[in-house]
Amino acid sequence: MTIIERDWEQLEADRHEHGTTVRHVHPPSRHEILIAVRHPDGSRMRTLGVSTRAAAEVLRRLHALPRTRGLEMQSARLGGDIAEAISGRHPDE
Repeated sequence: MTIIERDWEQLEADRHEHGTTVRHVHPPSRHEILIAVRHPDGSRMRTLGVSTRAAAEVLRRLHALPRTRGLEMQSARLGGDIAEAISGRHPDE
């Protein structure tokens, strides 16, 4: 699976005043693997759907998701037993 600049450009072209444009990048996977662009700021994100149990265990061990210059990890609950790990540009970049 390779994500190329054209993949990002297609998402960015589908502009919204507010919201997120999302695309599955590997549909055969048993995990939700997506790329997304948040509008209007254009932040690019890679997302991975994981079980809430797995996400809770990671947070228990790390106490917080990693953050480094240019990259930030977040966790969001999607409902049911699915959580999402999100990586994207750090807001200060």
